[in-house]
Amino acid sequence: MLNRVTLAVTLVLVGCGVESSSRDESSGAPEVMVTSAEELTESAIRNDGIIVGNALSTRALMFNALSTNYAANDALTQNPLTSATFSSVTVLREALEDPAAREFFGYMVGCALSGSTSVSWTSSANVTHTFKGQAGLCGEWQKLSAGARVSSGCQELVSACILARNNAYGFHVPLSVRGDDSAGGPTLAAGLKFGAYDWRDRSRTVSSLEACGSSSHGVSRNCGFRPGHVRACTPGATVTVAAGAPSEARCNVDPPLGAVTSGDMVLRACEGLAACDSGTPELLDASEGYECPNYLYKPTLNFTCPPSGLFNVMEAPYASEFSGSVELGELGSAPALEQDQFAVREGAFFGNIFVPESLAYEVTYNKGQQLITPISGGKVVYKSMHTCADAAWERSADYAWTRVCTSGYCAAHSIGVCQSKCGVDSTGDGEFRTCWDDSSSSSWSFGLTTFLHHACDLRPSGDPKSCNRW
Repeated sequence: MLNRVTLAVTLVLVGCGVESSSRDESSGAPEVMVTSAEELTESAIRNDGIIVGNALSTRALMFNALSTNYAANDALTQNPLTSATFSSVTVLREALEDPAAREFFGYMVGCALSGSTSVSWTSSANVTHTFKGQAGLCGEWQKLSAGARVSSGCQELVSACILARNNAYGFHVPLSVRGDDSAGGPTLAAGLKFGAYDWRDRSRTVSSLEACGSSSHGVSRNCGFRPGHVRACTPGATVTVAAGAPSEARCNVDPPLGAVTSGDMVLRACEGLAACDSGTPELLDASEGYECPNYLYKPTLNFTCPPSGLFNVMEAPYASEFSGSVELGELGSAPALEQDQFAVREGAFFGNIFVPESLAYEVTYNKGQQLITPISGGKVVYKSMHTCADAAWERSADYAWTRVCTSGYCAAHSIGVCQSKCGVDSTGDGEFRTCWDDSSSSSWSFGLTTFLHHACDLRPSGDPKSCNRW
């Protein structure tokens, strides 16, 4: 490998002593970097399935001035999900002053809108908050016409997604979310591949996926990277992933793998499902493209497949203020399949949050304080929401209850084992279909089934028995 410091000095001399923010002046125009592995584009979602994060606090879900306020809840489904709405509709604009409402709203927008869209809101203190789309389950909500109401199917999908993403323990865990394609709406099947997650160890964010606050260069910076797809390999085997170069050991023998399709790019390989920062144990390799002198600035990664058999490749422009793109070639690996890596069927979530008549409590927010007033009262806050657990859990009823309840209150009815309440897609993705609520008086066709990477992902480390499976 060429000495990076020596080569960097040589480049400055070749450039007549004038330092550039990029090694390649054809790097292109500045761009806004993707800040989260959760923020997939709509086309990526359609091709890759839906992987979402799970960290909405159960209390914020149950008690906030947006969804658990009758007037605001009713207004949500009668107005487009746009920045203009949350500027002009008084009850919605004022509801977001409540921090719990903003937490809820972030997950709502993430469920409803695609990764290319966002909603902005400015507080009474003149602070602007931006809520980004992700899963694209209800694009019609953004385009709702005057006098219309969001379709019930859309409301149910978004409701199921929000409920699935709640987490009483505050763990940040990726979920595979699947639904019944035959019911209509967006594609809800498992994807052939999926992107890396932006949290490590359930609590550690990856700084490298955040935008750079100032101009930064090189592969060792911890900002301005984009997440890539998760890949599978054989533990202990040699892996090569490159963009326009051969493997380092065969620079003068083999043809190049992949290509840098625009700009001047760097690559970083990370162990597991999540992205990583430079200098962390999960870092497998990093490249600025100095490995093969005949393929200068064409990065190539070479490493031993980790024991997990999983890794992902992050990419970034060499200089953060520029843009670029790559097509990766690989030896010894292939895209990991969502259905293989998220194989633990957790349960189903179904119903409708956006039925103000079904609220058991009403929340108002004034001068920094929440006021919670019982309507019908009781343990369950959203009386039109339901969840059930897969029969494979040894303690199915307990698992479902702890998934949506905290401090004596529950966001939804826990109705036990899904197999007794729902149909099952036994030949496809394994999702539950058309579930009945506990009274068996209503069926719900637009529920969602969640799948975990590991059975204990959402349980405390000291409570392994709660996630035992038959």
